[in-house]
This record gives sequence, C-alpha cells and structure tokens, in this order.
Amino acid sequence: MPRPYSEDLRLLAANAVDSGKTTREVSALYQVSPAFVSNVHQYWRQTGRIHPKQIGGYRPNHRSVPRRRMPELF
Repeated sequence: MPRPYSEDLRLLAANAVDSGKTTREVSALYQVSPAFVSNVHQYWRQTGRIHPKQIGGYRPNHRSVPRRRMPELF
C-alpha cells in the first residue's frame, strides 16, 4: 500500500502555493502531481492542518461488538 507524502513536503507545497506560485509550478518543483498540490493547499486553507487523512476505513472487530438479541417473534 502506498504511504502518504511527508508532512515536510506537504508544508513546502502549501507554502509555495500560498506565496504566489501556481499549482503546476509547485508540482514540477517537488515532482508531485498538480492534484496533490491543489488538495493539500485546499485542506490547509480550510482546516489549518497539514497532516494526511486516514487511509482506508475503520471497521471494528466483529467479536468486540456486543450482539443484540433478536426480539421474540412468538
């Protein structure tokens, strides 16, 4: 499974776009996709955070969840 880009790279990309460079210039400079640069900058503007989101979902183990009893039908 691929790993997320480092927080250092994310911060560099977000700051570069914020300083006036275009998304394509920053993506060529750091050799990442323009979509990555755009998404990181947008996430940084909205939340103020730079760390990557969780990859994949969360599903608890079926053995750790208490079972509900079925109501008696008759």
